[in-house]
Amino acid sequence: MAQVYSGIDYSHGLANKDIETGIAYGVIYANSLPSWFWETVESEAEDVDYRDAISAIKDEVEGALKATLSDYSVTADYEELAQTVLDSIDIEYENTGDFVRYRYDKNGLTFDTTSDGSIFVIKSPYYALCSYCSPCAPGAGCLESEGSVKTYCLPTDWFNDSEGNAAPYIAHEVT
Repeated sequence: MAQVYSGIDYSHGLANKDIETGIAYGVIYANSLPSWFWETVESEAEDVDYRDAISAIKDEVEGALKATLSDYSVTADYEELAQTVLDSIDIEYENTGDFVRYRYDKNGLTFDTTSDGSIFVIKSPYYALCSYCSPCAPGAGCLESEGSVKTYCLPTDWFNDSEGNAAPYIAHEVT
């Protein structure tokens, strides 16, 4: 049996790994998946950029309320007041980056899309055997490479499209 080089774990086992299972997080480029993948993510995942923007606005409103009312004898739950203000207005938000960051978390599968167009699989019912990623994601496994590192991966049917494309790895069930 030929031995496969799995690369270097630049994290020395300290990052990008599920502590409970020892399985590495998986990284794959989003453009390796069919176009319907983004439709699924946009409709079923949380827009992290939007969530972060709303959180920042809420913090600013809360701060403004505190500052405005600080000269008066006011006892209030400023966080609740800020939430009431946000709930009563319509905020139009448009992401200005090339890629929107999403968090998908369903049926035991959790992954994040990153601002550079990668998918970071941090929990899955499946794993693949891959090589380590470059120092950019120390300790994570590159799902588009061969190796011996147990790495969380996407279900292989997520790669199916009308062109007959297939996953670049063999998926095994996590037991």
